[in-house]
Amino acid sequence: MYDEEKLLKLVDEPPIVRVLNLIISQAINDNAFAIRIEPSETVISVKYKVEGILHEVMTPPAHISEVLAARVKIMAGLDFRDTMNPQNGIINIKYDETAYLLEVESIPGPFGEILELQIKTG
Repeated sequence: MYDEEKLLKLVDEPPIVRVLNLIISQAINDNAFAIRIEPSETVISVKYKVEGILHEVMTPPAHISEVLAARVKIMAGLDFRDTMNPQNGIINIKYDETAYLLEVESIPGPFGEILELQIKTG
């Protein structure tokens, strides 16, 4: 558990930025229409929904889950301090000359926040 000041510094650190960029860009390249990021005790399960089927694609270490969730929530205009209530927001990104809208849902889970991102072209 990080204090607010430390967490705000960590969300912009290159390793966190790279992990999230990789998760999103790979999902787009794989034609996924949703991303599920769910921490467990030891790893974060990152799954893409492609043609209605969830596929686990990577398992980053669990110790970055709080920072990763905070980065997503800040990008989506959500309150990163509130980890006990579901929240919804939107991230607008541009990737490979195409605009995308990511509908973000943050849900409290037993090992940290579960993030659902719906990918839409916009």
